[in-house]
Amino acid sequence: MKRYILPAIALLLMLIYFIPYLTGGSAGPAYLVSIKKDAVKKLIIKRSSKEIEIERQGSHWQILRPIKWRADETRVSRILEALSETLLETPVTSKKSDYEKYNIGDKGDFIEVSDGKNTERVYLGKRGARYQLMYVRPAEDKHVYLVQARFADWLPENVNKIRDRTILKEPKADIKRVSWKTDKDGYSIVRRADGWFGGKKEGTEKERLDEKKVKEYLEVFSDLKATGFLIDDKLPKKAHKIGILKISGSKDYILELYKNDKDSSYFLLKDSVPFKISSYTKERIFKKPE
Repeated sequence: MKRYILPAIALLLMLIYFIPYLTGGSAGPAYLVSIKKDAVKKLIIKRSSKEIEIERQGSHWQILRPIKWRADETRVSRILEALSETLLETPVTSKKSDYEKYNIGDKGDFIEVSDGKNTERVYLGKRGARYQLMYVRPAEDKHVYLVQARFADWLPENVNKIRDRTILKEPKADIKRVSWKTDKDGYSIVRRADGWFGGKKEGTEKERLDEKKVKEYLEVFSDLKATGFLIDDKLPKKAHKIGILKISGSKDYILELYKNDKDSSYFLLKDSVPFKISSYTKERIFKKPE
């Protein structure tokens, strides 16, 4: 009789394990959000009492508030990807009295995703003892969980951190003329039927230029990006205009160059918005292609 006991126990344990799957119960791990990454149509992020609302519009993401601006596609994608991969593995507490200890409350920080029909919100708490962990609570769940915080590493501290930093994106083949002038120098290049020519200013382009060097120079305009933005898109008080850049391509661009004497930082002003640029980018633009 005894020899049948152990096999019977083993069979019973197997049944207990597989019954949920056979009866349509939970068949896999629980994730922080159940809405699939590609199904998300809207994203709201609340940090430090300020909300950022982002919406999918066709093939790109658009910030709706607090400002209207194209969103950084890569950053939005990384947030959604990490969210969809975060497991609810470690429940910590279900007591509402403990929420304050983990900095989780209904009026605190959160991230919310929607597919147009369903909306899921997750409240965000403090980091764990290990910084790569974070306490969270899904809005429809009373439990606080300790989860991997990869998604939180991509959350923006403010709206400027998730704005698309593209200043202009002009294919090299479309560019017909580039001219620039600073308080110290200037140069202009123009494309004609027989090649590229340059001169000290517009209308004086008589020097034939090396085609390869021109193509290398124009590369910067094929995807010119800022390093960041300024608070409220306002130039520093000590910033002053030191140059101008004109580009003729599929459309005409006029950008003004500013320098902040306080820290020697540079900005390109386009459509009344100042974009931060590095000194390296400034040197790549305001030079003769040679």
